[in-house]
Amino acid sequence: MAQSSWPSPDSSRTVTDLQYERLVTPQYMDGLSGSPTDAALVTADGSGMHVFVAASRYGQVRGRGWTSGTSALTLTISSNTSGATRTDLVVLGLSRSTWDVTVYVKTGTPGSGAPSLQTDTGDTGTYEIPLAEVTVINGASAISSSQVKTRHWYARPDGVASAGADTRPPSPWPGMRLWENGSSYVWNGSIWEVTSGLPSPVTSTQSVDVTGAPQTPPGFEGTATWIDVNSACWTPVTFTVPQSGRVAITIGGWIENRQDTSSTIWLSYRGSGGGFTAGTSSSVMNPRGLSVRNGRLVASKRRLFTGLTPGATVTLIPVYFTGAYSGDSNVSAIRDGNLIVEPMP
Repeated sequence: MAQSSWPSPDSSRTVTDLQYERLVTPQYMDGLSGSPTDAALVTADGSGMHVFVAASRYGQVRGRGWTSGTSALTLTISSNTSGATRTDLVVLGLSRSTWDVTVYVKTGTPGSGAPSLQTDTGDTGTYEIPLAEVTVINGASAISSSQVKTRHWYARPDGVASAGADTRPPSPWPGMRLWENGSSYVWNGSIWEVTSGLPSPVTSTQSVDVTGAPQTPPGFEGTATWIDVNSACWTPVTFTVPQSGRVAITIGGWIENRQDTSSTIWLSYRGSGGGFTAGTSSSVMNPRGLSVRNGRLVASKRRLFTGLTPGATVTLIPVYFTGAYSGDSNVSAIRDGNLIVEPMP
């Protein structure tokens, strides 16, 4: 086929629907018009097997505009008597048989999650973007508001705007830009990498010394096992994993144990939540922590953790491990501890 261009005098400047789509799609992002602070587009109120699409809303798919009209739309949700919960998907779709953009419900398969989007890019088929997920309980007679989860995003001149991880484009391309909750991101082919608005570091500082006397909180509580530092003297750190799934964690302080020539002391931390390896053995705790044998150490250690669950909450608790120790606080002690979590792009 010979090269061509459009619109062109050779074709009386007539442009086909597919030519139009290919011309304008790179210039316009799919999504709704508006802001993540707008009221939800798709809602339910428990009045029956249906959901509502708000009036006077606008959007675009593959360069073609859409509006919900001046009155709210009602979309029927089919009954579910399968014996298992079903997830339906409300979508905005471009049909290449009519070249119209419309909103409709895709019925899911019970027990199999939401149905897949259709994203055909030729001159036949359908191209869809998600608007909402609807959880349809077996035997339900109505859809409540809690059973509708927003899945759509908003088109911006420089990319898209999202209200959270559930409302991002499902198939981003490298270089795509995203604005979400005060931070900007770019898709690097693997993750949404933060480009501005990185969350601030979170820190906790030890307020009471841990010593060998008395041997009850906040003193040392045992030997030859990992023990949580009492929260009364060092508060655990809780943080939200950034969208990169990466954080740098630093632990530092003054540790000493000079009871005898073989006495040791370790200072480390364990974690819970967000895919963070909790740590119950030396093989996990030791690489994170500080240690000294028959001496005193004032130092810090910083480590990078990757692959955590974006948006998840993680709690870090300082822990220690000692050999034989002294009741003299000038011989065996943990002082001036500091635990710092730095979200990373």
